[in-house]
Order: sequence, then C-alpha cells, then structure tokens
Amino acid sequence: MAPPDESCANQVGTSASAGSERIVAAEDMPTPSAPSSSASCVPVSNSRENKIASSSPLSCEATPGVGPCRRRTRGWQRVLIAALLLAGLAGGGWAVWDEWQFRTRFAQARQEAERGHTQAAIRALDWCVQRRPDQREVLLLSAQIARRSGHLESAETLLDHYWQLYGDEEPLVLERLLLQAARGEVDAVAPRLRERLQHQDANSRQIKEAWISGLLARFRWGEAGQYLTDWLAESPEDPWALYLFARLQEQRDDLEGAKEYYRRLVELDPEHDEARQRLAQLLVQTRHGEEAEPHVRVLLTRWQPPPRELQVLWAKTLILLGRLDEAQATLDAVLTEHPHYPPALAERGKVALFQEQPQEAIRYLAEAVRLDPGDLAIRHQYATVLSQHGRETEAAEQRKMIQQLEADGERIKALIEGPLQREPNNAAIHHEIGMIALRAGQITEALRWFHSALRIDPQHTPTHRVLMVYYEETGQPALAARHRALARQGPEGGR
Repeated sequence: MAPPDESCANQVGTSASAGSERIVAAEDMPTPSAPSSSASCVPVSNSRENKIASSSPLSCEATPGVGPCRRRTRGWQRVLIAALLLAGLAGGGWAVWDEWQFRTRFAQARQEAERGHTQAAIRALDWCVQRRPDQREVLLLSAQIARRSGHLESAETLLDHYWQLYGDEEPLVLERLLLQAARGEVDAVAPRLRERLQHQDANSRQIKEAWISGLLARFRWGEAGQYLTDWLAESPEDPWALYLFARLQEQRDDLEGAKEYYRRLVELDPEHDEARQRLAQLLVQTRHGEEAEPHVRVLLTRWQPPPRELQVLWAKTLILLGRLDEAQATLDAVLTEHPHYPPALAERGKVALFQEQPQEAIRYLAEAVRLDPGDLAIRHQYATVLSQHGRETEAAEQRKMIQQLEADGERIKALIEGPLQREPNNAAIHHEIGMIALRAGQITEALRWFHSALRIDPQHTPTHRVLMVYYEETGQPALAARHRALARQGPEGGR
C-alpha cells in the first residue's frame, strides 16, 4: 500500500497541530485501505481529525461518565434556579399574606373599638401588636383602647413612644387632648375640644366620650348628665352614650336605673361584653342570681381563659343559686393560681360558712380582711362569724372598724354630692377624700384622689406631704424626695 504523499502528511501535521489541545501519536492513526493518491488527503485528514476529536481525553462524549455528569450539572442548575424562583415567590406570597392578615385583624380591632367592645378589640389588636408594635396606627389605637378602659398611665406611655418615633403629628395631638380630658382636666382642654366639635370634627364621638369620662372622673354629674342627654337625643342607640349613662347612674347609686341602661345596650348589641358584665355584677349585687346566670355563662364562653374577676362572679352567682359544690370548685381553682386574691378568699369563706365549717370560714375571711381592710361587706361577714362562735372580743373590734368605715363612706358621699358638685376644682376636697380612702386602706383610690388634687393645684402642700410619707413607707425614695422638695416650695398649710 502506497503511503500518502508529502502534501497529505503535511496536512495531517497541520490538522494535528491545529488541535493544540489534542496530541495524537502517528502510530495510533489508522491507515486508509486503498485511497487514490489524489483523493486520499481530505478523507484521511477529516477522518483523523474526527478521530482525534472523538478520542480526546477532554471530550465529555468520549470519556466514560463525563457526558452524563455534565448533563446532571446542567440539571442541578435548573433545579437551583427553580428553587430560588420558588423561594422568591414564597417570600413574596408570605409578605402579601402577612399584610393581608395585619390589615384584616387591625380592621377588626378598630371595628370592635368603635362598637365599644373593649375586650374584643384588645384580643384582635394583640396579633398586630406582636407583629408591628411600633406602627403608627397600632400605637394610636392601643393608646385609645387603654384610655377608654381606664388605664391612663399605659395610654400616656404609648403616646410618649409614638412621639419619640413620629413627633407631634395631628393624631397624637388630638389623643393627648382626649387623654387629658379623660383624666378630669376637662376645663384645661375644653376650648380646643369645643372648637373641634363646632367644626364637626371626624372624631366627634371620641371627643364626647373622653369629655364625659373626665366629668365622671370628677363626679360632675350635672354636666355629664346634660351632655349625655343631648348625645342620646341625637343618637338614641349610640353604644358609647348608653354605656356612659349607665356608669353615671351607678355613680349616683341608682342601681336600678343603671341596670335598665345596661339591659337596653345588651338587647341592642348582644356582643357588648362590657355592658353584659356590668349588668351581671349589679344583678348579683342585688341578689338576682337567676337573671345573672345566663349573662355570666355567655361571658365564660367568650373569654378564654376567663379572668379571675369573672370566675369569682360566677362563683357568687352559683352561691345565690345554692350550688355550693360548684362554687367551691370554682373558687378553689382561682385560689390555686391566686392565693392572695381577696374577693375569692371572701367568697370561699362564705361557702365554708354555708357548709357549716366555721373554722375554715374564719380562716378565709380573716385573710381577706387583712388583704383588703376597706371592704365593708367582708368585715360584716367576718364580724358575724366571729360573734356566732364565741369570739366576741374580736367581733367587737371588727364592729368598731365597721362603724369607722361607714362614717368615712357617709363623709365621702356628702363631699361628692355637696361641695364637689359646687366646687369641682377645689384641691382641698379631693385631698380630703383621698385621706379618707387612705385611712380605709383603699390605696389605689386614695392615690387617684391625691393625684387629682395635684392636677388642680400642682403646689398643694398637704397632698405633697402625705405622698412623701406614703412613698417613704413603700420604699420609693426617689418619689418621696420629689414630693418632699415640692412640699417645701409650697405655701405653709397648702392652698
């Protein structure tokens, strides 16, 4: 067989050198069978180049396992890209879902607040607070609910936090005015609130509610009654107005009138739990257990877990109905979690007395009196059981305390119905009521009246002095020092 001519050899060499990454030995190249001299160059060269290419160690197709590996690599790349796309879509979907959840729950909280459903509003808002505690609308609605439920210090803390984040925006300015009004400083904010009402401000209901709440806090019954009468003339079924009118009747000791307003509100809005609770409490207080029972049962199904106040109310209802075993079980459960809760101790003592367990009754009632010395009803029960079981000396001491508490109660009632109605901004009257409450052991009530006196007259010396002593005795030296300094600055004897 004739070898290829020189030109073919040169072309082969050129072809081999052109594939710089492919080095093939001459002896490894196949020999063509019988090509013609003129035709042998191109086929041989192409065949060898193809062979070289196919036999190169860098060729994925010729190396066992390399081709499938590259295909698998491309497959994993596609999977990774798809996974990233899905993750992005999932993240975006979660953000959309979270925003929808927030808006839905916040709208529910606002709607419940508008209807006067404070507890329901708190439950709906709690989810929003956990997710976005610093959002404008969350902070503002939280402060509004705190104000309307009587937690004025909490409301102020929330508004201060709002100011730190967003400054003096218009919603904050209005809410501060409403908080000031609710505290009883009605006269200080009356001009600005009255101007807003005259211009039919979009927040007119909130302004009326805060204004009247402040009047009730100062026991200014005549003004509160007039404003509520006008409000109900415009909106006879407004839940805020009806609830405030019932509270006014309670303050005036018109329990039957208060019950009628609460009944009306519950009939108009069966989901108004606050009105239902107050109605049930008054029914139990006036010994109407059968009417109270369904109302308390409804509240127990709605408030989960039920607060201790509601559980004790249920126990009181059961006692009125003669279901002592159920009442005992309820009270024992409360005392397991709250062993020093005076209302539960007092009712547990009552159950023991009905069950002819005098020593148990005395033990529970004695502890209740120690923890809540200003509760007349508990002292009456305690004195009675002591007398019945021959402990006359102790019973006499309790009767003496009862006489003092009754005299204090009559004095407070006289001050509220007389001088306070004529002079609602007389700091000395507020101070005297605070002193009576303090002597009775009603610390929270006493502090409320003392702070009310200082809002009227920030330099009222007698009030600063009594607060100085109170804070010293309760281990609060910073507050004690503050009131000591203010007492020294004020005129002798107060104003």
